[in-house]
Amino acid sequence: MLIKLPAPTLFDAMPDTSTLSVFSEVCVEHLVETIDGAHHIVADCFAQAPDYTLVVEIAVFHRVPQEKAAYLRGLNLPSVEIDLQDCAGKHTTWETLAQLVLCDPLRRSWIVEAATLPAPQQMDEMTPEPTVQLDTPSLRGEWTYFIGDKTVWVRELPYRNIKVFHRPSLQTRQIVEPLCRGRGYWDKKFNCWIVFDQFKHSLLHDLEEAQGL
Repeated sequence: MLIKLPAPTLFDAMPDTSTLSVFSEVCVEHLVETIDGAHHIVADCFAQAPDYTLVVEIAVFHRVPQEKAAYLRGLNLPSVEIDLQDCAGKHTTWETLAQLVLCDPLRRSWIVEAATLPAPQQMDEMTPEPTVQLDTPSLRGEWTYFIGDKTVWVRELPYRNIKVFHRPSLQTRQIVEPLCRGRGYWDKKFNCWIVFDQFKHSLLHDLEEAQGL
């Protein structure tokens, strides 16, 4: 499913087709939680684009609770809230809803601002992080590390975030989990870490350094 919406860094009054972003995956009521299950939120909408991840919260009967906003800020996960409180209980067509969501910038406000995200046309102009040097011919693909007593697999996902996985091992988990925490979220369904693209280079460097521990 492809859903086209304006890029999160561009909130103009009218959508500009030159800056449209394509969401290749959109999940409704998506669970985001820590590895121990002690903390979690349910995102109204969790969207993956080739260049970024975005949480969209819809305010109909109430605004985003402070605890939920704090959790999103703790993850540094770009998140926006769309205010549709005046639509509660009213009959609204898809055309009207699209107009309200896409063309009224006063309805949108950042929970976690994606100020560091480049516009789609700027992605090819970005340079790698200068402080990190990796012994790999490519920064896209798959990597393996032997950490603790298990192999750790790292795979780049289609939307550029990375998946970090290892077989059950307390020794390995005690090393890998602190490296991933604060850089992404624990995916309970697949028992792996999903680390956001902006932390990919630094995480790969840290995993390289952790080999042999």
